[in-house]
Amino acid sequence: TLTAVATVKEKFTKKEGKLKFIICDTIVKNQDNVVVTSGEGTIIFM
Repeated sequence: TLTAVATVKEKFTKKEGKLKFIICDTIVKNQDNVVVTSGEGTIIFM
């Protein structure tokens, strides 16, 4: 069993509010609560 938890790390806007960015960290752990992988992603709203 794998469990992924995403946490919002940062939120900001650019171009006078026309672009919105959310930066998230994601940690994936197995059934023994050991970290299997982690990553960072950026979501852009236009």
